[in-house]
Amino acid sequence: MTTPVKVGIVTTHPIQYYAPWFRVIDSDIHIHLKVYYLWQPAADGKHDPEFQQKINWDIPLLQGYEYDWVKNTSTDPGTHHFNGIHNPDAANQIAQWSPDYVVCLGYNFRTFVDLIFSRTLKSIPFLLRGDSHRLAVNNSISQNIKDMLIRRLFRRFDAALSCGIANQRYFHNLGFQSDQIFFCPHGIDTARFNPKPTPEVSVLREKWGIPKDHKIILFAGKFIDKKRPLDLLQAFQKVNPSQTTLLYIGDGALKKELAASVSKNVVIQPFVNQSQMPNVYRAADLLVLPSLGGFETWGLAVQEALACGTPAIISDHCGCHLDLIQPNQNGLVFEAGSVKSLAECLTEALKPGILEQWSHQPGDVLQRYNYETSLTGLKASMGIK
Repeated sequence: MTTPVKVGIVTTHPIQYYAPWFRVIDSDIHIHLKVYYLWQPAADGKHDPEFQQKINWDIPLLQGYEYDWVKNTSTDPGTHHFNGIHNPDAANQIAQWSPDYVVCLGYNFRTFVDLIFSRTLKSIPFLLRGDSHRLAVNNSISQNIKDMLIRRLFRRFDAALSCGIANQRYFHNLGFQSDQIFFCPHGIDTARFNPKPTPEVSVLREKWGIPKDHKIILFAGKFIDKKRPLDLLQAFQKVNPSQTTLLYIGDGALKKELAASVSKNVVIQPFVNQSQMPNVYRAADLLVLPSLGGFETWGLAVQEALACGTPAIISDHCGCHLDLIQPNQNGLVFEAGSVKSLAECLTEALKPGILEQWSHQPGDVLQRYNYETSLTGLKASMGIK
């Protein structure tokens, strides 16, 4: 048997969306995987300033694959600023393992830049996996200067692993040739996220105090401005649908403003951890992700909801909208920042029978967007068949 290719993946910290992908990679006989983590949050979770609370995910993040911690020497460690990921010994630690390839899950922290320009690792092929896009147009001078710097960084990479259409365009526009870009989509844990009905769904609806005959429009995430929860509230109030409840699940700076509008048709519930999110999606009739700006690089909540049989309405600034939303089949796309456009989409979705029709086929598009396809793309970028 051919010796497995040694692949070192470098990422900031354990993330609930990546752990299952790492396990899938590690299960392939052609790859010997080691993940290098650049920041070790506290064992009992990390404080998320946007959720305004400490988050400790209740699913295993460090099982099923090999990993190493790299010492972080930042005086203020974390992903909230460029120097929060500072690991002076990262290149040496990776070099000691002698990987055949290094995969960077990002490039916008100090350690990633250090690795890109490292002489210690200069002979090792670098691959870039990211999900950035330019859906929120910005032709400012500062953005153009930033893009020049990004192009310089990207010259170090032998290939880019693209999660979707918008991200592929981003990589191409910033210097990668078409034959350097490999489709490596985001995946979700389908063992958990699926449309299988569970008793917990009716229990949740009762807990939330939502009438059985009401449809549920769900916003799940951080109550912060760039997520635009208030846009959804305004659009909902504009449509004023009967027998429909707008459900907010999460926390954040805008909670007080949202709470001022709580009524029998607007409900706010606290943060729900990962193990229960599939039931939340199953209980909902529609997910709405109204994000504004370039920060919503993908929108994995949309992928999770679709896998659970729940259609979605999302803004055209969400990175996944070109890939996952099939208009009038599993959801709709609206103009980011436009309450009018969102209200029109809600009106269409709430017409009799529409949500039921959409819910029958929301997951069809996900057949290509999974961990197995990601593994195929990763292997193709390294010439592994």
